[in-house]
Amino acid sequence: MTGKNPLSKNFMENIRSAYSALAFASIGANLAPPPGYGPYCFRINGQIYHRSATMAPKDALRCINNLLKEIMQNEKPLGGKTIVFGGDFRQTLPVVPHGTQAAIVDSSIKFHPLRKKFNILKLDNNIRSIDPEFSAWLLKLGNGELTNDLGLDSDTFEIPSEMVCNGDLVKEIYGDKLLPSDFEQYTDKAILCPRNVDVDDINNRVLDILEGDSITYFSSDSIDDATPEDNESYPPVFLNSLNPSGMPFHKLKL
Repeated sequence: MTGKNPLSKNFMENIRSAYSALAFASIGANLAPPPGYGPYCFRINGQIYHRSATMAPKDALRCINNLLKEIMQNEKPLGGKTIVFGGDFRQTLPVVPHGTQAAIVDSSIKFHPLRKKFNILKLDNNIRSIDPEFSAWLLKLGNGELTNDLGLDSDTFEIPSEMVCNGDLVKEIYGDKLLPSDFEQYTDKAILCPRNVDVDDINNRVLDILEGDSITYFSSDSIDDATPEDNESYPPVFLNSLNPSGMPFHKLKL
């Protein structure tokens, strides 16, 4: 897994487009370190699970297939190992930067030759939803069965009025005030957003209605081992404006 040979490098480049390399094989695996004092390695006992396989590109499955064949030293599919792939193709598909709809669908594991060897098991009951009408509408949405009466494109559909919020979304979900004593009634509520900028805005609005005192933390605003040229090219104002993925804001309010 060091990326020093072509197979390892190809595996890491493709699998990390959906998940990290270790996360793919760690779920549900029983690790048994072999005895001795040699280089660290591990054996995989039992089954391997991938709970969101629908988000993995088919190249990742190809790399996993080749890797397991090499480890098991045979030509059986996936090295003869049983792997449980979970997920729903009606939800999130693999991410293809700047890809067309056809390219995104084609990158799915449904178009990998090994898909023909899968034993497909389906879940019939939605145990998370307590609203049968909403569950039925959601399935129709995923199956592409929703239409519109306005003569628009087939990909355009009408959202029922009872599912549309015309006012303040935060207050519609959480009310006017959030009290620490009532936290249990909020554990099953969430607002999902497709963009990080919307997530940050909603988080700030939720904090505004949360009772209690908030604490503000600031990030470091200097460069280690900076030269005079660095200080001039990257002033603190510029550093504080950066918000790389996976990092908190310069000003963090908790």
